[in-house]
Amino acid sequence: MFHVPAHKQLDPAKQPGQIVHQVKAPSADFAFSDHGSICILTALSPEGSQWVREYIPADAQRWAGGVVISPHFVCDVLDAIAADYRDLWAAGG
Repeated sequence: MFHVPAHKQLDPAKQPGQIVHQVKAPSADFAFSDHGSICILTALSPEGSQWVREYIPADAQRWAGGVVISPHFVCDVLDAIAADYRDLWAAGG
């Protein structure tokens, strides 16, 4: 769920007090790291954290701020994330 928030910032080239809108580049919702025998999925955004709460069992092993995933299940988890994002984009979210 990539959100592109707009924030207000003063532009020194404009008249004092005049506001311009800038758009930040979207940031990632997850970080994924492969350590050979284990993989770590780390939520980086509130949307990523929500996805983990909804789809990853509460008793899943956690390590280094992320969820430990067996390499055997990595494709299933990443495919599920991709499918949810495809559905979101198709719905215009």
